[in-house]
Amino acid sequence: MSTRPTANALASLDGKEGISPELLALESRLLDWRQSLTGEIRSCYPEPKPDPSILTEVLESGSTLVTVLDPLPQTTLLSKALTQFLAATQSILPAAGDLSRWLARMDCNQGEQKLARWFTASWKGDQGQLEALAVDSGLEVGVLEWTGRQLAKPFFHRWGEIIAGHPAFESRDPLSAGCPACGGPPRMGRYEREEGRRFLWCDLCNLQWVFPRLTCAFCLNRDQVKLGFLTIEGADPYRIDVCEVCRGYLRALDERKLPEDSRVDFLIEDVGTLHLCILAEKEDFRQGSMTGSAPAGPSPVN
Repeated sequence: MSTRPTANALASLDGKEGISPELLALESRLLDWRQSLTGEIRSCYPEPKPDPSILTEVLESGSTLVTVLDPLPQTTLLSKALTQFLAATQSILPAAGDLSRWLARMDCNQGEQKLARWFTASWKGDQGQLEALAVDSGLEVGVLEWTGRQLAKPFFHRWGEIIAGHPAFESRDPLSAGCPACGGPPRMGRYEREEGRRFLWCDLCNLQWVFPRLTCAFCLNRDQVKLGFLTIEGADPYRIDVCEVCRGYLRALDERKLPEDSRVDFLIEDVGTLHLCILAEKEDFRQGSMTGSAPAGPSPVN
């Protein structure tokens, strides 16, 4: 399951705690940019399209799509997306000008190679490659990683659409760690209204998947004594799920505490709850990352 935000929903965050006008303006432009690419990306990416049998194997094994298919787009499409990204953000994102100057210094072949390295290192979070690119570009590692991840999002959103539309997606092993498309950690979670099931969401792929409630979404710890959540006064229906084993945290939203006609839009909720990250980090928790197999503990309960 994926979500598609609207400009009106994003505008509804105006004046909310921790949300500056500059942040809203940037997010609005990023939203418009991603949506402007949707049709072209759907028509020609990925190419060749994943074989349904490959998708079935990946989903049924609990693996991820990037383990069998390279997500790097064709150079022409990636370059076009980058050009439009820089044009959309240049007046509000200081790094856009620096990125443009770095890319302008390269010849065609060199530029293609470095663009591919940047794309891949950013979505993977490959710090070694990002540090090398930072030396070459004169930009900070964090700037390269954030902007490169933004560049990757419209392409990985397409991976998410393909995965979500496959019949085997619903029967995927619920204890499989990481996003079914990219293998990365979830960004947020929600507890559904109807049955209280827990869903995790990947911001890179804009994909949701079912996951056991009493299990850490990052290290797969199942010891209930070491799992908990932080509540925030005046921020109902939000909570912050935490794990004492890996010290990871995950912002979550309980739909059962929302009006009946409300619909969760994670791309909007992610922007609107950034202040919860600060609260979690003050308690010495950190944005979670994937850490491998499940430690011993009681059987997971959905």
